Amino acid sequence: MTTATAPAPSPKTLFRLPWSAEAAIFVAYAALLINDQRYALIGAFAVLLHISRYFALRIPQRSWIAWIIRIAAYGLIGSTAGRNDQGNVSLFDPATVDAFGVICAVEIVIQMWRERPGGSPPGAITIALAALVLSAASTTYDTTYIRWLAPIYILFTMLSLRSYTRRQSVGQVGPPSRPNWRVLGARGVALLLGLGAGAAVYSAFVVYHDKINSIGENVLTHTRAPERSALSSSPSLGDSFDNDGSPSRVLRIKNLSGVAHLRGLVFDTYNHGSWSPTLEARKFFPAGDRVLLPNARGARAHVTCFADGLHILVAPLSVAGVGGPELGAIERSAEIGNPLKTDVGAPYYYDLILPPNEENQGIFCVPPTPEERRRCLNVPPEITPEVRALAQKIAGNEPDDRAKVQAVTNYLISNYSYSLNVHIGKGDKVSEFLLHQKAAYCEYFGSAAVILLRCVGVPSRYATGYYAHEGEAGGETVVRQRDSHAWAESWIEGVGWVTVDATPGGGRPDKLYPDTPAGMKIWETLADKITDIREWLAQFSPAVLGGAAFGLLLLYAGARALLARRRGGKTALRENDYTPIDEELRQIAARFETVLKRVNAPCPPSRPWGEHLKKLTQLPKAEQPDLDFERADDFVRCYNLLRFRRDADPALRRETTDLIDTLERGLTGSRR
Repeated sequence: MTTATAPAPSPKTLFRLPWSAEAAIFVAYAALLINDQRYALIGAFAVLLHISRYFALRIPQRSWIAWIIRIAAYGLIGSTAGRNDQGNVSLFDPATVDAFGVICAVEIVIQMWRERPGGSPPGAITIALAALVLSAASTTYDTTYIRWLAPIYILFTMLSLRSYTRRQSVGQVGPPSRPNWRVLGARGVALLLGLGAGAAVYSAFVVYHDKINSIGENVLTHTRAPERSALSSSPSLGDSFDNDGSPSRVLRIKNLSGVAHLRGLVFDTYNHGSWSPTLEARKFFPAGDRVLLPNARGARAHVTCFADGLHILVAPLSVAGVGGPELGAIERSAEIGNPLKTDVGAPYYYDLILPPNEENQGIFCVPPTPEERRRCLNVPPEITPEVRALAQKIAGNEPDDRAKVQAVTNYLISNYSYSLNVHIGKGDKVSEFLLHQKAAYCEYFGSAAVILLRCVGVPSRYATGYYAHEGEAGGETVVRQRDSHAWAESWIEGVGWVTVDATPGGGRPDKLYPDTPAGMKIWETLADKITDIREWLAQFSPAVLGGAAFGLLLLYAGARALLARRRGGKTALRENDYTPIDEELRQIAARFETVLKRVNAPCPPSRPWGEHLKKLTQLPKAEQPDLDFERADDFVRCYNLLRFRRDADPALRRETTDLIDTLERGLTGSRR
C-alpha cells in the first residue's frame, strides 16, 4: 500500500531479461527472417529488444500507447500477408503463419517496454511468444537452417528457465528457499533423458526422411484422390477415394442469376483416359475489344477472382462479352473453345455480359473448322465395340442431334450413379466405366457423354470449370474450390454449341456438399472488408500514409495532454491514492511499512495493504512471515477510517497507535 509517509519512491527498477532468454529470442527472430525475408524489420525488433536493457523509461501499464503501437504494427503486418492460392486468409497458409510469427515478435518487444509491477521482467509470456515465433519460422521446406537453429534455441531457453524459477525475486515475499539437491538432480536426469530421446527421434527423421517420404508417396499413389481442380491443364481419369472438396473461395460474382456452368477450358482429344491439348501447348495472344466485345448488350455480372493459381477466366458458354478495368491484360487462344486468360495476380476483376438467351452463341461459340469437327467426332481405337454398340442402342434411332443429346443425358443419369470411390480395372477408363463400374465422379460422366455422342455422330468436346449455385444475400454468388465440375459441349446444327451435363443430380456440387458453415461466411465477409480497406489504402503513397499516421498520433497526444491539463491537480493526487491527513498519521504509516520490511515482506508500490496481507496469508505456513495478521488487519481497517474520515473519533486514532505499537513489540519479542 503506497502512502505519502513512506520515503520518496526509488527510481523505476531497470529490469533485464536473462542473457540466455534474450539469445533464444534472437535465434527465433533470425529463423523467421531467414524463412520470410519480406519482414526485414525483424532486425529493428531485435535492436529495440536489446536497448530496453539500458533505459528505465517504460510505457505505463494502463496507457493506450501500447495499443496504438499494436494496432499500427498488426495492420502493417496484415497488409503484407498475401492470400493463399484460393484467395482466402487461411489460418494455415504459410504467409498467414509467417505474419502471425511477426506479430508475436512485435508483442515480445512491447512486453519488454511495458511498465511492470515490482520491476520484474516478463517471464512465461516471452518464452511462449518466442516459441510461437520459432514455430512460425519452421513452416518451410528448407530445413537446413532449422536443423541448426532449433537446438540452439532450445539450449538458450533451458538456460533461461533457471532465472525465471528463482524463488527469491524482486517483490517476492517470504524467506529464501534452500536448494534441494535431490530434486535438482532428478530434474537434471530427466532433462538429459528428454534431450537424448529428442535427439534420437530427430536424428532418425534426418537420416531416414527420404524413406519416410517415399512410403507416404507410395501410399498416396495407390489411393490417389481425384483431381478436383476444375481447370487442370491436362485432365486425367483414374482411381480415387472419398474427397470432400475444399470450401475455399475461388470466385465472388455479383448479379449472376440462377445456376450457371462456368466453363474455363475445353479439350477435344481423348487418349487412354487423358484429355488434351494441355494448357501449356496452346498459344495465347492479346484479345482486344474486337474479341471481348465489352460493349455488348446484356446484364452485367461483376466477378472477383481470389485464387492466385487461377489465370483462366471462367464464364458461361453463352456469355456475350467480357468487360472490366483490366481488359488490356486478357489474352485469348483461338484453339479449342477460345479460352481467355490473364497473368494479373489475385484478386483481379472482370465483368460478364449475359444475354437473356442461354443458348446465345457468344465469344466462346465459334463454329468448328473442318479439322476441329473431325477431332470432335473422333472415337479413339481403345473404345471397345461394346461401347459403340451401347451408343447406337441409346441414341442411334433418334431423329436429330438435339434428341440424341437428350437421350444420352437421360441414359447416363438414370442408369449410373455418382461416387468418389472409384477403382477402374485394366483397359480404357471410359469403356470400363460404361460397361462395368457404372459409378464414378463427374469427370467420368463428362467423358462418357462425349464418347457416346461422338459414336452417334454428334460433334462433342470435354469441358471443365465450376458449377455456380451458392447464392448469398445482396445478389452475390460464391464459387468454391469444391464446386469444380466437368461436362460436355456438343455442336448442334442450326443452334450452335450447347452445354451437356450428364452427371446425376446427387453428384452435382449443390447436392454433394453440405451448406457452408455460418462461421466461415462471417470470416469471409471480414476478409473482404480487410481487402477493401487494403485496396483503398493502396491508392495512397507511403509518404501520405506515413503523414496521416503521424498526424493521428499527434492528435492523440494533444488530446491526452489537454485532458491532463483540465484535470489539474487531480492527476498528481492519483500517484498516491491515499494521501495522509497530518504528520502524525504519516509517521504511523511509515512505521507499518517498516514492520513489513522487518518481516521480509515489503509491500509492492502498486498493491494496497489489505490485498498484500491477504496474499501473505495464502502462502504456505513455512513461507509466511512472522507477523500477527489479525492485529495487522485491524490496523489497516483503523488506518483507512482515519484517512477518509476527517471527523474521526480521537479514540480511533489512539486505537490505531496502540495497534502499531503492539505490532512493533511483537517483532521485538520474536527476535529475542
